[in-house]
Amino acid sequence: EKEGFITEKFVQLLEKGIKSQPENWVWSHRRWKHAWKGEQ
Repeated sequence: EKEGFITEKFVQLLEKGIKSQPENWVWSHRRWKHAWKGEQ
C-alpha cells in the first residue's frame, strides 16, 4: 500500500460526511484572514 493510504481514506470519508450533512458541522475557523471588497 502506498504511504498515506489510511490518512487519504479517512479524509475521503470525513469529506463525504461533511458534504452529506454540512448543517451538523461548526465552521468557526476564519480561513480568509483578509476582508474582501465591501466586507468589513
